[in-house]
Amino acid sequence: MSTATRTIDVDLRTDVDAKIPAEVPRVVALEIEYGDESERTVHLDHGQEEWTFEFVGGQCTDRDPPTRLVPQWINEALRAVESEIR
Repeated sequence: MSTATRTIDVDLRTDVDAKIPAEVPRVVALEIEYGDESERTVHLDHGQEEWTFEFVGGQCTDRDPPTRLVPQWINEALRAVESEIR
């Protein structure tokens, strides 16, 4: 079975009004993989930062890297695409 994917670009300054330094890229690309039923995988690429989040029923069940603190701007970017990960 093939997995459907969709990439959504979120502008951190205009779409979510995140507080990020000027030297940080302002657009984050969120690639969403649609799995069985309510399973979603979100890959986030932002400059040198790469993150992967696993969602089931809209709840984050796993993330990579698991021990690094999630910056607030990532939470805001995920909220901007919340309807896609539910």
